[in-house]
Amino acid sequence: MKTVKPWKKLLATGAFSALFLTSLPAETLRLSLDDAVRTALRNNAKLRIGRTGMRIAKAQYEEALSGRYPRVDLTLGASRRDQDINYLAAGTFDLPQDFTNQMALSAADVQDELTAMLTNTPKTHTNLQNTYNAVQAGLIPPMSIPFEMDVTTLGRDSASARIDVSYPLYTGGRVDAVIRQAALNEKVGFQGYRRSAAEVVYDTRRYYYAVMLAEKIEKEVADTLTRLETVRDLTEAFYKGDSLRVKKTDYLRTLVTVDLARSMLEQSRASVATAKSALVNAMGLPYDTDIEISEKDFAAPGHSEGLETLVKKAYRFNPDYTTIRLAVEIADAKIDEQKSGYLPTVGLTANASHYYNSYNGGLYTDQNKNSWTIGVGLQWNIFNGFLDRAKVEEARLQKMTRRHTEVLLRKGLALRIKAAFVRLDRARKQYDTLKTATLHARQNADLHIRAYREDMVPTKDVIEAQLTEAFTRSAYYRSLHDYAANKALIDFVVCRSVEGPGEKGE
Repeated sequence: MKTVKPWKKLLATGAFSALFLTSLPAETLRLSLDDAVRTALRNNAKLRIGRTGMRIAKAQYEEALSGRYPRVDLTLGASRRDQDINYLAAGTFDLPQDFTNQMALSAADVQDELTAMLTNTPKTHTNLQNTYNAVQAGLIPPMSIPFEMDVTTLGRDSASARIDVSYPLYTGGRVDAVIRQAALNEKVGFQGYRRSAAEVVYDTRRYYYAVMLAEKIEKEVADTLTRLETVRDLTEAFYKGDSLRVKKTDYLRTLVTVDLARSMLEQSRASVATAKSALVNAMGLPYDTDIEISEKDFAAPGHSEGLETLVKKAYRFNPDYTTIRLAVEIADAKIDEQKSGYLPTVGLTANASHYYNSYNGGLYTDQNKNSWTIGVGLQWNIFNGFLDRAKVEEARLQKMTRRHTEVLLRKGLALRIKAAFVRLDRARKQYDTLKTATLHARQNADLHIRAYREDMVPTKDVIEAQLTEAFTRSAYYRSLHDYAANKALIDFVVCRSVEGPGEKGE
């Protein structure tokens, strides 16, 4: 059966959380830890930015995919000129010599006939013979005919429609490399969102734990103040009575101690307010929202996973480490993209067009109205000043840099988990020790109070016993807080609480 990821549970119950919170009185919101985390995931602006970044990366991937498809462009146009387009030609035509000779002979023959008709004499061939002799002697000059033509070629109104298609048949691997980079960048965007979500969860948990600790210490200080006031009242009664052990200095000591306890109580109350403000801010609520936490006691430290197991999980789930590994893959794709500069680009081109003109003649003929072309083109950059080689070398160096960064991050990640693991183990050991110490401190404080009522112990010993119990219990609560906070830190570094789909192979 497929398990539901923790982050999916949190998001899926967001609506329920909203109904739950709005059902409470407007003055105070009572929140469990899960409620606080759900509220933070719903309201935090950092996550909204992260989701927008994921959509941008997806759009960039789809943009890269467009390189695999043909490109089709449609162009439509219509225009009107101030006047028709014309063609003006002027000059002379030089006739061939043979044609000139024939024209001269024909003219001489016609002249002989006219002479015979006008003189009413028989036709002779005198002019024809003379002209023939001149032709034979090459005395007839070539003829030329002057001309001037004004021809309309296009009318003033025209319209056209053209569709162009281009399709890359081969790009040397550049398109595939760009698509790989875009796909990897989309994964990087998702890891950035996971990182932001993990930060929100971690901040909310540690601030929630800070409120729990502050309230615990506030209660302990208040209880201690109550006990010290009891000691003060007993001391005052003994001092004003007939006790030989209690002096004025003892009475003054109790007064000073009570005043210091009151001061510590005010300080602890301020710490509670500060911690709540930090939690409100982490949840993305208005600054003046009044909250109350429903979880008052820390969970007892339990069994934790081993250091080696945690480190391995961090290498698998941590978004920063996953991002740097993706960056190395992006660098590989970048190298392939730059290497494509050594190879030619082959593309298929085609177009079809239709043309209309208001003048039915000239250049606008039935043959010129519709046309189409299709062809294949090749572009190969033979030499560009070693630019491609420099780009490939740059991409390789970037990959090397990211490899070095991966090694440093791997070591830093392990050290960070180890430091948190050491603090977690220390907090667990302190808890085991302080758990017994608090019982002994309580028994010691109660015993001193009972003995003091019988005027059997000095005043300073009673005060010391009450303060010792307070300090011991505060240290006990702090050990519980430190364990919970460091466990949250380990969860944040390993990033198990916001696993994305597919992180465990589903």
